[in-house]
Amino acid sequence: MFSNPYPNGGQSSCGGAVEYAQVRMQPELFNEPQCWGALLNGGLMCSPGFAPGKLHFKNKYCDNCRNCIMVPVTHIRALTKEQQEEATNRRSEGFWNQAPAAMGAGLYRIINNTATCSGPWLALFREPPPAILWPDLPDDWVCDGHVRLCVAKGTLVPAKTLRCARRCKRPCSSRPCQLSATSASLSCRTT
Repeated sequence: MFSNPYPNGGQSSCGGAVEYAQVRMQPELFNEPQCWGALLNGGLMCSPGFAPGKLHFKNKYCDNCRNCIMVPVTHIRALTKEQQEEATNRRSEGFWNQAPAAMGAGLYRIINNTATCSGPWLALFREPPPAILWPDLPDDWVCDGHVRLCVAKGTLVPAKTLRCARRCKRPCSSRPCQLSATSASLSCRTT
């Protein structure tokens, strides 16, 4: 189980409030199709009634999860150029893939890896990765021990790498995740 990233009354030092589900990253939570974000947050943040689409990566995520998935930094690692050469996501295997032996052979997903992504490729592990030498994550991507991910550019990317040109003139990272107590839906604040 993950611990609450916002233990002091739900407040993040990043400037936002989040109710956090204490869940494990699970390969399957339900017997029916679901938002791929539910594999990371337990489904508590997902839009009610969501049915995943086909073809595009973004269609696998509900509106809430497309905008914000908080993942413990203990499960994310930057990759070296050599690790990138071995790393792959297989389309036929769903969200999780088998990591190469050199990266621990556990379940993982490569993210921040398409041509227009900024910064290093990342490996998101279902369980904490092995204690091998990993490059450092950029410090500004980590807040309260978590990395906020958004669906963009055909993959999951750290929110701090995005600009929200359509909605605002400031980085997405200034719009923290917030769970509405009445609707159980996420929104990004612009305050």
